[in-house]
Amino acid sequence: MAPPRVRLAIVRQADEYHKYDHWHIRNPKLGLDPTVASVVIVLSTLLFILPVAWMRMMGPKTGMSQMAQTRYYFCYYLSIGIALLQIATLIGYTIMTSIVSGSTLTAGSEGDLSLILGITISVVGALPISFLGHKYLHYID
Repeated sequence: MAPPRVRLAIVRQADEYHKYDHWHIRNPKLGLDPTVASVVIVLSTLLFILPVAWMRMMGPKTGMSQMAQTRYYFCYYLSIGIALLQIATLIGYTIMTSIVSGSTLTAGSEGDLSLILGITISVVGALPISFLGHKYLHYID
């Protein structure tokens, strides 16, 4: 199967231009085709979303929230594992949010502020709000 053609790429090497008539679409870090990456994304999303969706559907029938159900569906020790996975997910989202907000501060300062300092400012600014709780967060929101 021939690689997909996207555009004409010109690469400069040793003061000479070499023309390529096609451009391979590949992930530069992992070397995956877009089709393989798409299949992996869809299947892993289904694998991790379907159990959560199933647990969520049981909430109204039992009258319990999703995390409270895990203690009864699984034993005590397996529910600890699920809670740790939930904590890891929240930590991941927090890291992504911190990086995006730091990048926003860096872009807003037109490069005068470094990315590390922008991330630090956003994390230090969000930390007191996180300790004050949901009431205060909704009050200032």
